[in-house]
Amino acid sequence: MIAQGNKIHASCKKAYFDRLENKVPVGAWRNIDHFLVTNNGGSYKTTNHQYKIVFIPTTDITPSTLQEENMFFSLVGFESIQSGKLDTTNLIDVIGQVFELGDQETVQCHGKQRKKIEFSLRDISDQCGNRNLHCGFTFKLGNKENPNFPEVPDLCESQRQVTKYMRKS
Repeated sequence: MIAQGNKIHASCKKAYFDRLENKVPVGAWRNIDHFLVTNNGGSYKTTNHQYKIVFIPTTDITPSTLQEENMFFSLVGFESIQSGKLDTTNLIDVIGQVFELGDQETVQCHGKQRKKIEFSLRDISDQCGNRNLHCGFTFKLGNKENPNFPEVPDLCESQRQVTKYMRKS
């Protein structure tokens, strides 16, 4: 986060992940020292910020004295998603009620096997029940503690990658 409350993407190679993952619990504010700043490009950007930070071998993460209660989600309404006008290179934050949940499938994704789940979300603020999204997410299964649980970095990224959607009435 920068002083104005904007989000910035941080990237970490697997080689540094074991050393740094416990230093960044969800919701905690941290000071980050020694990192690179690069352009934020690619197919699925996690923020609309022009730059991203990249952790390097000397990156150090320590607790911050700054404490802010805001979670800084950039929630997107169902109407915006369904309009087709959103920038498809940016990942989005959306909240809804799951009302249809498909079976878990194994699919090929960028040359690797991934698990896929399709589900439909209902707009919880829609009194008429007409605003629904059909979503599909892929993720890699397995981690050290539980081989059947999605790895957190893959799941967090994939939770925002709406690979297809359609309006259901």
